[in-house]
Amino acid sequence: MVCEMVRGVLLNWPGEPPKRIPAGTTFIVEEWVGGGWYRGRLPDDPRPTQMHARDLGLPSGS
Repeated sequence: MVCEMVRGVLLNWPGEPPKRIPAGTTFIVEEWVGGGWYRGRLPDDPRPTQMHARDLGLPSGS
């Protein structure tokens, strides 16, 4: 599923400075992780990451 982020976030990768991801950025959801979290990726970065449902405008399941 492809979502548009409704809130900006800071993405922290080990060994890299925090990356600001602005609202309106596309996020490709690959699976529900639980506890309000979804796993997926950004279109320009193949590394998997987790985003909270509130940042994606999706149901949190809680």
